[in-house]
Amino acid sequence: MRLWRRHFPIAFLCGVVVAISYIDRSVISIAIIPMCDEIGCTPTNKGNILGAFYYGYISTQIIGGITARIWGPHKLLSTVVLAWSCFTALTATCASYLWLLILVRIVVGLAEGFGHPCIMTLISAWFPYTERSTWVAIIYGSNYIGNTLAMLVAPPMVAWLGWRWVFYLSGLLGVIWVFFWAVCGSDSPANNRFISLEEREYIMNNLSDPGSSAFQKIVTDNHDPANIDDNDDYDDSPSIVLQTIVAQPSSLPSSHSEQLLLNHTDKKNHNHGINNDHDDDADDDIDLNDDGDLDSVNATSPTTSLNRNRQANDTILPSGNAFDIIRSTPWKTIMSRTEVWAIIMAHFGSNWGSFIMFSWMPSYLHEVYGASLDQLAYLTTVPYMVMFVGSVLSGVIADRMRERHIPLHVIRKIMNGIGLIGPCICMTLLGLWGFHFPGGSLSSASVVLIVAFFFISTVHGGYEPNVVDISQKYSGVIFSISNTFAALGGVVGVPLAGHFLELAPTRAMGYGLIFLSSSGIYILT
Repeated sequence: MRLWRRHFPIAFLCGVVVAISYIDRSVISIAIIPMCDEIGCTPTNKGNILGAFYYGYISTQIIGGITARIWGPHKLLSTVVLAWSCFTALTATCASYLWLLILVRIVVGLAEGFGHPCIMTLISAWFPYTERSTWVAIIYGSNYIGNTLAMLVAPPMVAWLGWRWVFYLSGLLGVIWVFFWAVCGSDSPANNRFISLEEREYIMNNLSDPGSSAFQKIVTDNHDPANIDDNDDYDDSPSIVLQTIVAQPSSLPSSHSEQLLLNHTDKKNHNHGINNDHDDDADDDIDLNDDGDLDSVNATSPTTSLNRNRQANDTILPSGNAFDIIRSTPWKTIMSRTEVWAIIMAHFGSNWGSFIMFSWMPSYLHEVYGASLDQLAYLTTVPYMVMFVGSVLSGVIADRMRERHIPLHVIRKIMNGIGLIGPCICMTLLGLWGFHFPGGSLSSASVVLIVAFFFISTVHGGYEPNVVDISQKYSGVIFSISNTFAALGGVVGVPLAGHFLELAPTRAMGYGLIFLSSSGIYILT
């Protein structure tokens, strides 16, 4: 069965909406140059305008993860895309009033904050583990296509039609997308009207990785978890069945919602979080049956395809009312996991640098090196094109490494290491050029930015798929928590950059401080 027949429509639509979301948030970094010339604003005001989006974005991450589980990602994504598209178009009409402009950008961020938890929930329901790193890299790498289009099209559009049309047309893209998503999209393969039974079976039976953390799995066929052999992780024999256990939150007593199954297996096979602490409890499973007890499935008993599909779907999208679903989510367990905090730290460090570069790169090249709008059209486009290539490569390489049975935590560490150390070196060099270190020029700065963006993109084979590695069932919730912390790069970092520029003796030194401080964040994370 060909890959595109199973996944392409959903992956394509998810990738397109990620690209649209980044177009809507990024075009302002180009439009703000003529906008500020027209309305007049200080660097601090400019930083507040650019950062306003992230004030809203950080506020709805966790709400988005919960709502995607309650309402379903299909319906929720349609609603929020329509909302942020309308408010993106409204941005063009509010520029004369600073407070209103900031408020509209906050609302755009509020709506977009629901988007990524929805996407991660869809990924956990739609993409088999053997291909997940690749699809995560392609889908989330599409944000670089969005940024590429924004940087490529916005400058000539500003020159020909005026900066307001940038917002009108980018808002229209989201409205068009909603129509196609309403027709073709669905929460999971179990309720998709276009998918064949064979395709549905393949996806549903390959969502869980036998080598991923036992945070979400138990070993069945009458195997006591305390007696599992060291090599059971990769045992392909029929006697070993790795089954994702379904929890029905509507029937779970709150006293059981955080009960754990301790799986005393070989640490080298099961500690697959990014940080790999080698804790004895690193292989906990948080899935319970309807009675609040640990479930057990007999491998020799017949299980119909319909039941397996229903179980896999309910794992991602539980039944029950909102209160029961929220109550049964093991918040304490999630927040106490070192794997989760390792993802949060990597996500925070990566986004701090990338958000600042996404927001300030056009202004940096324009103000320090005198790049014109025509030059910005290609100088800011190439880094994002390179990012998309790097993102896809990182996902493909991660999946190929997985096929060679390289431990999952090693793969994620390698990808995260490249994605954090590489940009750190590049931003240090850019920062030194701001303080008259020899070698700084428009061409050299552009090359270093391209290299930095390539390195940043490799995290798509690291912490992002690691969210699903450690918990398929709660992937949307965990990603929303991580993305909340990561959004601090936009909430704090982007406006702070404006203050640096206003306080520094020269623009070059101001940007030097911005890059050096970002380099320090990379080192810490």
